[in-house]
Amino acid sequence: MTVGRYRISRAGWIRLVVIMLFIAIVELLCQTKLINPLTMIPPSEMVSSLAKLLISGRMNVDITSTLINVAAALSLAVSVGFIIGSLLFVLPRVRRVVDPLLATYYAIPIFVFYPFFVVLFGLNRYPQIAIGFLLAVVAMIINTLNGFDRVPKVLLKTARIYRMGRIATILRIIL
Repeated sequence: MTVGRYRISRAGWIRLVVIMLFIAIVELLCQTKLINPLTMIPPSEMVSSLAKLLISGRMNVDITSTLINVAAALSLAVSVGFIIGSLLFVLPRVRRVVDPLLATYYAIPIFVFYPFFVVLFGLNRYPQIAIGFLLAVVAMIINTLNGFDRVPKVLLKTARIYRMGRIATILRIIL
């Protein structure tokens, strides 16, 4: 079945129905007070409060600030992660040393560094950007390496046959 320009599969419809049923059950449990109002308000009240809050514009500054922080952390993580991932791909000995650190990186709770970043950068947006950067940069490094590793060897051999230089191979084959 299609909705607008999109075709939704049978599994998609089943997923949608299950989610809607779950929301309806939670709404019913909240309205009948089987779920304590102090524990959870009904989903309909959540949606109406959200709509009122967005329409009032009181949160626009906070939303904008958050989006700027996310964009800054994302752009830093993508650029730095790509550069480090590329360097690790070109330097296999360094990669073998760093691989175990990358594999265990997510075991470190990054948020414990937040007080340190507050002391280092002050109570502004920079500690939040630093935390976002640290959470994303390793994923970018790992995925850059994964992407480079998936370039078929036959394409690299073809580049050597055509006597392509290192830069041309990187730009025309790998990337």
